[in-house]
Amino acid sequence: MPRPRLLSEKCFLVFSFNRKVLSLYDNFDIYFMKKFFLMFYGGLVAFMILILSGCNSAPRCHIIGYVNASLEGKKIYLVPLFGPQDKDHFDSTFIHNHHFFFKKDSTELAIVRVDYHYRYGLEDMLVITEPGQVKVTIGPISSCGGTPQNDSLQAWKKEVMRFRQNARSPLAAARLKVRTLQIVAHVKANPLHDFLQSVYPTSKTQ
Repeated sequence: MPRPRLLSEKCFLVFSFNRKVLSLYDNFDIYFMKKFFLMFYGGLVAFMILILSGCNSAPRCHIIGYVNASLEGKKIYLVPLFGPQDKDHFDSTFIHNHHFFFKKDSTELAIVRVDYHYRYGLEDMLVITEPGQVKVTIGPISSCGGTPQNDSLQAWKKEVMRFRQNARSPLAAARLKVRTLQIVAHVKANPLHDFLQSVYPTSKTQ
């Protein structure tokens, strides 16, 4: 017959059990506290990096272009209108799913054109690489828009086309002059302003 445990032995066993339970709780709390602080500081660091990168990034021009399916896989270029036009100064990309994309950090006049092997019947498109999303369509009659200067450029181009379609009549010429003056006044101190004055001297204010 086993000997009954003394009260002191029972107390010791209960005390030991309680210590083990408390130790488990302590380890459990320490583990989750460490995990909490790691997650907190990790999230804080990620948030700060995101904020700093957002502050340092300059507004960009995003050109989104569309072309005919026959040009799938062909190369297309973004070439500066002024200055050097060598490989160190132009951008190029391949057409995929009828679309092409360019990014620019500076505002300038540039020409979107297809590789010269496949350019026949397609019109080059002049664009202003100002911050924002510029939408370009390349075809027999190309077009652009989406930002203030490119919208104005497209409006001016329509007037030029109307002038040509009307066999350069005096009325169409007068309309083109008025429209050009309006656009020049609207886009003061911008690349389009200087361009219009260079190709259409009569748009200069007297």
